[in-house]
Amino acid sequence: IVSGSNDKTLRLWDAKTGAVLNEPLRGHSDSVTSIAFSPDGTRIVSGSWDHTLRLWDAKTGAALGEPLRGHSNWVTSVAFSPDGTRIVSGSKDHTLRLWPVLDAWADILCAKLTHNMSHAEWRRWVGDLPYQKPCPSLPDPADAPTQAVKASAKR
Repeated sequence: IVSGSNDKTLRLWDAKTGAVLNEPLRGHSDSVTSIAFSPDGTRIVSGSWDHTLRLWDAKTGAALGEPLRGHSNWVTSVAFSPDGTRIVSGSKDHTLRLWPVLDAWADILCAKLTHNMSHAEWRRWVGDLPYQKPCPSLPDPADAPTQAVKASAKR
């Protein structure tokens, strides 16, 4: 069970024992008004009077990414789509917003691209993390390292 609070936090509870599971989840700057679990139970979304939504890892309590911004007033309701790829939010600003979930963002981006990020682009945008082919169905980048470079990188 998860609960929101006027103290800007979320708390996770064991449904069988009623015991608190973790430290409060902190990240909102105003009261938490709505909470929902993803269909697979791995994520939590919360809405707040701070006009944002936040995604959380349900197991660790870690915030996932930056707050989702777009509403101009309190977020009063949040829900996941049945397949877990989208979130819908309702607000006191009289709007509903549809948000792709983190995993869906990569699918949306890859559907619009014609090739994978080059190694130079990866270094510029991602940094020192090891290169990963972001879109498996797209061609390799033009600047892929040679086999000799790949072999020396493994040493």
